[in-house]
Parts: sequence; C-alpha cells; structure tokens
Amino acid sequence: MPRMTPPSNQPLPSLREAVDQLFEQSFAPITRALAGEMGNQSIPANLWEDGEGYHLHLLTPGVAIDSVEITAENSTLTVSGTMDAPKPADAKQIWREWGSTTFRRQFRIPAEFDTERCEATYRDGILTVTVPKPEQAKPKTIKVQVRD
Repeated sequence: MPRMTPPSNQPLPSLREAVDQLFEQSFAPITRALAGEMGNQSIPANLWEDGEGYHLHLLTPGVAIDSVEITAENSTLTVSGTMDAPKPADAKQIWREWGSTTFRRQFRIPAEFDTERCEATYRDGILTVTVPKPEQAKPKTIKVQVRD
C-alpha cells in the first residue's frame, strides 16, 4: 500500500481543515446555484478603518443602482439591493450559472457614526460606503509641554 506524504515544505492540514475543504469543493457549486435560484445571495465585502472613518466595499457587479438601499441605525449599517442578469429577447436558455438576485448585508461598526455625513459611490462593480467617525471618536494628537 503506497504511503501518502505531504511535500516537505507544507504541513499536514488538520482534520477540520480537510473536511471543510472537502465540503467546500463538493457543495460550493450547488449552494451557489441554489442561492441564485432562490433569489437571495450574500455578496463579498471588505470593511476598512482609518483615522477619519470606516470604508465599506461591496462587490456588486451589475447592481441596479436605483434598487440599492443603505440604512444606518445605532451602530449597524444595512446595505441591500438587486443585481440584474441580462437576458436577450426571444432567446432560449441553454446554460445558466447566475441570474438576477437580491442581497442584504448588515455590518456592526465599532463606534457610533455620523449618519448625516455618510456617502455611497459606485465604480467598476464596487459599491463603496464611507462612514465618517464623529469628531470625538477621531484620534487626537496631544502635544507635550515642557515646564521649567
């Protein structure tokens, strides 16, 4: 019976990692297809923080801008909308891996934020929401005074 050994520069994955990888490889296409069929999908997002505020980037290719709704309440930011899949008129579908879908994501921002100064922009399939920190939450520089 042959022995299976990993390459010398790569450690063996844990049992949990191996099982997670097996499930991901086996069922990811099915769950993605079901998500598209059911019409509700989770979209990838990145959240960044700097001294001025928070920057949320959502991957939303084909989003219908007029369907995007962004609400801010307490420390929670909610983004929802619809992404459309174009279909040629009078065409017969042969293969489909994606379709029109809706999405809704919620994010807890670590601090209260100024809802009046929040901004949202869309460019190259990325929806960016900028959430400024209130003045009292911004980092302050304190100058050391020398006393004689």
